[in-house]
Amino acid sequence: MNEPPQIKKHIDSYREDIDSVQTFIQEALVPGTKKDRIAVSHLNMYHNNSYNNIDKVKFSQRLKSVLNIEKYPRYHIDGSKQNCIVGYKINPEFTQEEEEP
Repeated sequence: MNEPPQIKKHIDSYREDIDSVQTFIQEALVPGTKKDRIAVSHLNMYHNNSYNNIDKVKFSQRLKSVLNIEKYPRYHIDGSKQNCIVGYKINPEFTQEEEEP
């Protein structure tokens, strides 16, 4: 089946977003404990610094899908309540790669 060019462009963009979020999770997150919490906004920032930019809504939806999360819990991080993922930590090797010139 041949899709119209606009549909194909949208599908290609969607696939690129899916792949980047999945790859980001595999590279940037490591299992933690139930006490480990990371704000979704922080993850989006890390993702966008290393991969293609994805707006926060699309990133949040993809993250939920890939991690099989129905609804984000909200916790106080950096002085405000934020949507979080629980049970993961940032891979220290990932943040070292971010800091290298």
